[in-house]
Amino acid sequence: MLNLNNLIQIAFKKGLFQVLQEYYQPNEKYIERIEEKIVNEKDYEAIMKIVMSSYEAGFMKAIQEHKKLLEQHGIQVKIVGGKNQADNPK
Repeated sequence: MLNLNNLIQIAFKKGLFQVLQEYYQPNEKYIERIEEKIVNEKDYEAIMKIVMSSYEAGFMKAIQEHKKLLEQHGIQVKIVGGKNQADNPK
C-alpha cells in the first residue's frame, strides 16, 4: 500500500535519478539510506534543495573555469540567462 512517505521517497529517488543520471546506480545504496530518513514533505524539500544547490554550484564553477580557459586563448565570453547570471556568480 502506498502512503505519503512512499510517495515522497519515490519522488526523491526520481528527482535524484534525473539529476545524477549515470551516477545514480553506483550510489544507489547510499541514496536508499538517505531515502529512509525522509519522513515528510519538509524533509524531502530540504534534501532536494541541498542536492540542487550542489548541482548548481558545480555547474557555475564549471562555467567559470571554461570561461577563464577561453579568455586565456583570447576569446571573450559573456554568458547570459538563467536565474543567476553566470558572469556574476554569488
